[in-house]
Formats: sequence, C-alpha cells, structure tokens
Amino acid sequence: MNWSEAYKREQKMEWRDVALAIHDLVSTEQALRFYRPDLEIRHNRCPCPLHNGKDNNFSLTDYGYKCFVCGASGDVIALVKDVCELSTRADAMKQINRDFNLRLPIDCEITQEQSTDLRHRREQAEAKKKAQEEWEQGYANLWDEWCRLDRQKRLCEVGTGAWIEAAHNIDRVSYEIDCYPEKPR
Repeated sequence: MNWSEAYKREQKMEWRDVALAIHDLVSTEQALRFYRPDLEIRHNRCPCPLHNGKDNNFSLTDYGYKCFVCGASGDVIALVKDVCELSTRADAMKQINRDFNLRLPIDCEITQEQSTDLRHRREQAEAKKKAQEEWEQGYANLWDEWCRLDRQKRLCEVGTGAWIEAAHNIDRVSYEIDCYPEKPR
C-alpha cells in the first residue's frame, strides 16, 4: 500500500468512529421508540420486541438493552440490527444514520475538520471511560477499607489498640465515602 492509498483510507470514516458517534447521538430508548412505536415503555422496561414477549422483561439503559427471557442483549446498533432484521452492524449503522438524519459521512470521504472532530470524540470517549474506571476503583478501595476496619472493630476486644485504631479510622473512611464526588458521566 502506498502513501496515497493510506491517506485515502485515513480520510474515510472508520466503523468504530461511526459507532461512537451513534452511541453519543441516539439512545437505545430513542431507537426503540422510533422503530417500534407500538411498544409501551415504562420505567425503562417493555415487552421484548425480539421474541414478541408479553411481559415487561426487556430492560433498556442509555447504552444498551437486555431481555431477561430470551437473553438478547447489546447496544443501540445491535437493537436496530435485530428489530429491523438487518444482516450486519454496518447496515444498522447506515439505517440509523439515515433515519435519525445524523449526516455521518459513512462510505464517503470526510473533511479534515470532520476527521479532527472524530478524533476529538474518540479521545473524549476514552477519557470519560478512564475517569469512570478510576472513580469506580477509588470508591471500591474506600469500601474495601471500610469493610476491613468494620471487621477489625467487631473482632477485636473493645478498648484494645487494634479496636481503637479501627474505630478511629472507620469514622475517617465513612467521612471520605460520604464526601466522595459523584460518579463522572
């Protein structure tokens, strides 16, 4: 492959970028309401549109879905693929792009500005994921510490050095848990 071919490939929108853009722009609930307006969605639950369920066993989140009867699960792209009975995720992404008028440059050349925007979105998504993982790890560490201190306090004899240390530190950790910042979104 020569430099020109590599540059041309760089100027096409990658499917990974299309998926990230779709996840940013279209929620699972929006897609389901668009493609299956007959379903009544209450509290992020409805009958499964994939196996034509009757009970509200189909759960929706911002990022995906899960049926607790047939076991189907996935993201908004998989939902559209399955509900519209499309053969590939690429077809589903094209369908979403058309139906929601997203104007994503799929299968065509993109401008330098669009390429920069896509790179920026990818970096933002990666930074968001990293921040969420760090938050979860920090919160889990605090809870682990609290559980360890609580166990130490319950198992040690009242008034001993180990009990006093646990009692003192459990209050500090409880305060840190109470003051822990909200989870980044």
